[in-house]
Amino acid sequence: MNKCTDKDPFLNRQALSLNNMMVAERGAGKWRRIIIKWNQICPHDSIARIQHCYAAVIHTKNMNIYGDDEKSLLAWKFGALTLLSPIFYIAKTIFHLFFPISIYKYYTLEKKNWEALKAKPHPLNLPPSLHQKQPKLIRLILKNCLDICRTPLYALTISITSLGTLILSLFNSNYLYEGREILGNLQLSLNWERQKPYYFETIAPCMLPIDNLQDVASRRSYTQRDTDYEGPPGTLVHGLNNLARCHVLYWKSFNKKEKTIEPYRSSFLEKKSL
Repeated sequence: MNKCTDKDPFLNRQALSLNNMMVAERGAGKWRRIIIKWNQICPHDSIARIQHCYAAVIHTKNMNIYGDDEKSLLAWKFGALTLLSPIFYIAKTIFHLFFPISIYKYYTLEKKNWEALKAKPHPLNLPPSLHQKQPKLIRLILKNCLDICRTPLYALTISITSLGTLILSLFNSNYLYEGREILGNLQLSLNWERQKPYYFETIAPCMLPIDNLQDVASRRSYTQRDTDYEGPPGTLVHGLNNLARCHVLYWKSFNKKEKTIEPYRSSFLEKKSL
């Protein structure tokens, strides 16, 4: 792990505690499990703590962090993607066929409304001229026109990659991690490298990285009242506490209104304890 942090003095200072969080899987190579915790303050008893353990997967070369899916669940997802991705992307292609037309109609209608407002003797709160918005709208239309051709190609690539990953995983299950990384990159590329595409644009957002270890300290330096942190704001462990909170609370909870859940442990940890 030290080899991954040599270029970053900040990470080097926390390398020891970081290594203690790491769990290696047999034959996983560059992939590791990083055990991060969310110590939830009990809403009915400020002294009591509910400890949640989230076993995220980390790529030790580029430091991307992925969800805690078990390999068996990943295999099911790849099987579903093999069958469903062509259907999803056919629908997406049809959407792109009609989207430029709807944008053009929207532009024409807004232009008429703007000219009508401008014609008034004393227009109040005049909206920005559509000429200012026109370059952005043109880029949007051009991208959608390109997506009409790009989407079917990506659909075929994603389907073949999913099937290939399933076949390779029969010989080495760690190819499931490799396949997830490839599929995540393909989805980002299809969505013009937007890190947070809309969910209706992405068939499998669970294949995308949830964060990066080198950014998590600064990006997640905020403080939540319901969390007992293991380090001060700006430290790596503080950011990881927030990362665990986010994914346990908003993805694993079935009682989001009260924001209280049973102690969560990733299925990977349950198997390790058996």
